[in-house]
Amino acid sequence: MTVAAWSTAAVCVLFAVSAVLVWMAGAPLARSTDALSLQLGLGEALGGLLLLAIATNLPEVAIVLSAAVRGDLSMAVGNVLGGIAVQTIVLVVIDRWGVRAGAPLATRAATPGVQIEALLVIAMMAATTLGALSVAGPRFGALSVGDVIVPAVWIAGVALLARMRPHGPPTDPAARKTRAKAGAMFAAASLATLAGGVGLEAAGSALAVRIGWEGALFGATVLAAVTSLPEITTGIAAARQDEHELAASDILGGNAFLPVLLTAASVVAGASAFASIGPGLLVLCATGALMTAAFAAALAARTQRRLLGVGPEAFPMIAIYGLGLILFVSVSRQTG
Repeated sequence: MTVAAWSTAAVCVLFAVSAVLVWMAGAPLARSTDALSLQLGLGEALGGLLLLAIATNLPEVAIVLSAAVRGDLSMAVGNVLGGIAVQTIVLVVIDRWGVRAGAPLATRAATPGVQIEALLVIAMMAATTLGALSVAGPRFGALSVGDVIVPAVWIAGVALLARMRPHGPPTDPAARKTRAKAGAMFAAASLATLAGGVGLEAAGSALAVRIGWEGALFGATVLAAVTSLPEITTGIAAARQDEHELAASDILGGNAFLPVLLTAASVVAGASAFASIGPGLLVLCATGALMTAAFAAALAARTQRRLLGVGPEAFPMIAIYGLGLILFVSVSRQTG
C-alpha cells in the first residue's frame, strides 16, 4: 500500500518522524564534516561545499529524484528554488542562535572562499533563469540549454575553490584512524538524512494532494522549509564550535549545488525540468539572488555591529524573502 492510501493521521506521523530524523542527523554531520575537511585538507569552504552542503541536501535529492520518477517536475523544481530562498534565511537563524556574541556571522565568515561561494550562488541563479528562458532553444536529446549550463557553472566554481584549499591532508597513522572514524559518522548521518528525505517526499506529496496545493507551491513553501532542517542544525552546531566559515559555506554551498539537481531531474524524467520553471518560480530565483547579494555585501563590509542579536544585513534579507514569497504566491495563482 502506498503512502497516498494511508490515513491523514498516519501521513502526518510519517512527515513528523521524518522531519525529526533529518533534524537529529544534523549535529553529527557538522562534526564529521569538520573532521573530514581537516583530515582531507579541503579547508572549511571547500569542505562545506562538497561534503556538508551535499549531505544536508540529501532530503532535496530524495525529493527531486522521487518526484522526477513520478513525472511531477513542478514539485521537484519548486523544492529546489524554494529551498534556496528558505536556506538563505537560515543564515540569519545561525547568526541569531549560533553566534551568541561579538561580530555577526558575515564578519566572522568573511573569507575569500565564502565570498566566492556567494558569487557562485548568484551565478547559479542567473544560469537557472537563462535555462528557464531558453527551453525553446537548442536541445541535447531530452536536455535543454539550462541542463548543460547549470552544472558547468557549478563545476567551474568548485574548481576555483579547489585551487584555494590551504594544504594537503595529513598522512600519519593517527590521522588516518581519525579520518576513518569521521567518515563512518558522516556516512551514518548522511544515510539518516536521506531516509528522512524519502519519508518527507512521500508524506509531503500525499499532504499536498489532500490540502489542494499544486506541486510547485507546496514544494517551494512547506517542503522547502522542512528540508532546511539539516542546514539549521548543522549551521548552528558549526557556529557554536567557532567554525563560522563552515557554517556559512554549508548554506551557500548547498544553495549553489541545488540547481544541479534540476539537470538530474531532467535525466530521470526524460524531459527538461527547466520547462517547469514558470514566472512564479523565476520570482524565487530572483529572490534567492537578491538575498545572497545582501549577505555578500555584508561579507565585504565586515561590520562589528549587531542589532537584535543579528547583523544589519538580516533585515533586508528577511524583507526580500517576505516580498518574494508574496509575489511568488500571487504570480503562481495568476499564471496557474
